[in-house]
Amino acid sequence: MSFMTFTTNLLMKQTPKLFRPSDLVIQVDDSVIIHPLAMRFVERYSKEGYQVAANEFQFTQRYISLLDRFDYIK
Repeated sequence: MSFMTFTTNLLMKQTPKLFRPSDLVIQVDDSVIIHPLAMRFVERYSKEGYQVAANEFQFTQRYISLLDRFDYIK
């Protein structure tokens, strides 16, 4: 299993689909978390079986409100 960080642009280009869901954990950082459209893509990937990790987790409201969407916290 690989942990890879994806930008909003890469998520929208469906780059994670180059990998099988069982082989990839999609890492997202603050730039994706604050982007309103990017988190919709993350949710879609999650429904398709991909796991999601919050990279550089911060104890702020925006991260805490999304805790149920993360499989891993880094």
